[in-house]
Amino acid sequence: MEMQHNAVHCLQAYGSALRTDNRLCQGIRRVLAVTAQGFLIGLGLVSPVGMQNTWVLNQGIRRNHHLLVAFVCGGCDVLLIGLGVTAHSMFQTVGGQLAAVLTNGAIVFLIGYSIYLMYGALRRSLGGVDGAPIRSTQQHSRGVWIVVLGTLLVTLLNPHVLAERIVIFGAISAEVAVDARVAFASGAIAASFVWFLCLSSAAAKLHSILSRPGVRVGLDLVVAIVLTGLAAYLLLRI
Repeated sequence: MEMQHNAVHCLQAYGSALRTDNRLCQGIRRVLAVTAQGFLIGLGLVSPVGMQNTWVLNQGIRRNHHLLVAFVCGGCDVLLIGLGVTAHSMFQTVGGQLAAVLTNGAIVFLIGYSIYLMYGALRRSLGGVDGAPIRSTQQHSRGVWIVVLGTLLVTLLNPHVLAERIVIFGAISAEVAVDARVAFASGAIAASFVWFLCLSSAAAKLHSILSRPGVRVGLDLVVAIVLTGLAAYLLLRI
C-alpha cells in the first residue's frame, strides 16, 4: 500500500511539474510573440525617411560620431516609447499645446540646418574645404557635444518622432494586455537600436563613395531640399 501511495504521489508530482512546464512554455512563447510584434511595429515607425533618419545618415557619411548618434537616438526612444506606453492618456490631453511648441522649434531647426547644408555644398562646389582638422581634445569634445545636441534637437523637437513614439505607439500598446506591455515596448526599443545602428554603420561603410566631393554636394543638396520640404509641410499645418 505504501509503495502504491508513493507511486501515486510521484505521478501526481510529475503531472503537476508537466503542467507547470507547459504554463512556463506558453508564457515564454507569449512573451516572445508580443516582443516580436513590438519589434515589427517599432521598425515600421522608425524606418520612414524623415528629419531624424536624414540626420543619422548624414552623420554616418561624415563618420562624425555616428555610433554615438545611433545610441542617442535609441536612448531617446527608450524615454519616448516608455512615456507613450505609461502616459498615453495624459499626452492625449496636452498633445495639442505640446505639438504646437515642438512644431515651431522643429521648423526653426529644419530651416537653420538646411541653410547650413546648402552653404557647405556651395563651398565644396566652389573648391572650398570643410575646415581644418581638429587639433585639441577640447575641440574634439566640443564637436561631440555639438553632435549630441543636434541629435537631441532633431529627435525631441521633431513632432513626427513624438507622434510616432508617444501617440501612435502609445495607442497601439493600449490594446496590448497590461502584463505584456513591457515586452511589447522592449521589442520596439530593440528595433530602434537595430535600425539606427545599421543605418549609421552602413553610411559609414559607404563613406569612401558617399564622401566624394561631387556626391557630397549632391547629398547635401538633397538632404537640404528634404528638410526644407519638411519645414514647409509643418508651416502649412500650423
